[in-house]
Amino acid sequence: MTHTSGFPNFPIKSENKKAFLEGLKLINIETKPGEVYSYSNTAPELTAYILEKVYQKPFEELVSEFVLEPNTMTQTKFTLNKNDTARLVKGYNDKNELMPNFNRTLWGGISGLHSTTTDLVKYMKLQLDQSNPIVNESHKKLYKEGSDFWEGYHWYIIENNNELIYRHHGGIYGMQNWFVIYPKQNIGISILTNTSFNETGEILEKVVENLYDDIKVK
Repeated sequence: MTHTSGFPNFPIKSENKKAFLEGLKLINIETKPGEVYSYSNTAPELTAYILEKVYQKPFEELVSEFVLEPNTMTQTKFTLNKNDTARLVKGYNDKNELMPNFNRTLWGGISGLHSTTTDLVKYMKLQLDQSNPIVNESHKKLYKEGSDFWEGYHWYIIENNNELIYRHHGGIYGMQNWFVIYPKQNIGISILTNTSFNETGEILEKVVENLYDDIKVK
């Protein structure tokens, strides 16, 4: 949950679920789990697999049951029909070349969930609901990295002047998103772009910070 498992960033095998589990056997853990931070996309997929075993339900159903349906996020889904596919935004790389849409081969712990800006705002409101015990649990500080940086349940938690900021950045195949919530101010900001290159994340972070400063001033 905190990127301290010692797993590699990307799965050794990801062509299908069986191959993923076979790949886990090839991983050599060189650090003591829970002590050294190293970002891993492998760990969330294993988390999704574990949840399926615990609940005896597909991960896709669990996301729908516990997140999407309670928050009426009707436009967010893993599996798309023909009409949904036609609505997908096109993503581009640094050479302005059209990138392919992501094809999920694993559980979806790291990516594969499609959504709209409308539903993203609903998710943002959920994360700002400080009366929700599940949200509060997911915002717990679990591992400290550096002087002001914590890991929660896949949230990066920043302590800034006695204010806690929760954020996450992600992207794939020509897409990036910087998602930040400021519970003390009851503000959420999400910046999405359909172009992706090395500096995109840094640019998005700066845009979010400037926008937040403008909103606070007003």
